[in-house]
Amino acid sequence: MYVTSIILLFLIISLVVSKRKDYKGLYSFDKTTTLPLRGVLALLIVSHHLGQRTDIFPLSNFTSGIGAPIVSIFFFISGYGLCLSYISKGENYFNGFLRKRLGKLLPKFIILTVGMMLIYHFSDFYTKPIDIQTKCLIFEGKTPLPNSWFIYAIVYIYISYFICSLAVRSPFKLGMLFTLSTILYIFVLAVVLQYQKYWYNTILCVNFGYFTAYYEKSISRFIEKNRLPSYALVIIALISSYELCGLSRAFYPVWMAVQAFSVYIIIRTLKFFHWKWLCQLGVYSLEIYLVHGIPLQLGQYIGLSNWTLWFFTYALSIVFAIFINYTFDLLSNSKRLYMLNINNKNPF
Repeated sequence: MYVTSIILLFLIISLVVSKRKDYKGLYSFDKTTTLPLRGVLALLIVSHHLGQRTDIFPLSNFTSGIGAPIVSIFFFISGYGLCLSYISKGENYFNGFLRKRLGKLLPKFIILTVGMMLIYHFSDFYTKPIDIQTKCLIFEGKTPLPNSWFIYAIVYIYISYFICSLAVRSPFKLGMLFTLSTILYIFVLAVVLQYQKYWYNTILCVNFGYFTAYYEKSISRFIEKNRLPSYALVIIALISSYELCGLSRAFYPVWMAVQAFSVYIIIRTLKFFHWKWLCQLGVYSLEIYLVHGIPLQLGQYIGLSNWTLWFFTYALSIVFAIFINYTFDLLSNSKRLYMLNINNKNPF
């Protein structure tokens, strides 16, 4: 409810701004405008997991309940990007799609996961044999790398989207088939494997983001011509979805999707602050997400107090994230230069 209230407040501010005489229209929703947003989301997801493990009133009470909305926005941005990239680049977008997408994600993720499994296996940090860790992952959804379930979901999203693209190439039909693959994911994890709800209760926001990008021109035209009714509709949808979720948890994915869409409207209406340090955090957002569970568990293991644990986790997460990002960029550039040198020497 905390996040919904904040989003509602910003929607009202967006409505007021849109009615001003100096209003210049909607901003774009692209990598530049969402970069600081990703920085904010990275900080908030770390705060969420810290809030679950500390007792600082009212900070922990607030942050412990913001995880699902934050992940929903991440998923929404991912789905939006998939559709927008396909529309702008055409079928060439799928040339090397998995290599480009998973190549940026999996090496870092696999190295960190294997490293944590070895630590668990050989130390007293959290003793658990590797075969038991693997069984817990498959049958219980307990990831060796703390809080990394999101990466498994993203990998599924990329692979299923690519497979769907082999069957159909129309953006709309691809989106529909892609949505069915997401529903299959939810069914398998919720019914067959019976994983915890956080594995699947926000993932439909990917498809919601996809179709938002597909219909973006129509959405923009409607908002520009009907500012008051359009913002009012989003506000009503936000409040209604929250109330419906209170009646039945079946409406939870709808509530998450409406919150993500509301943030989309806010970003396009208000010029989001582009502080340099926040944009930099946006650059490192993936790495922050990947590593933050490690210093958090380490801090708990050595018995740090509440505030000390917050500082320790934030500091090490950002330092580790910068180091990982810089290291992999360096390796990637070295490989690129090596291949370029080989090609230049090849007379054929």
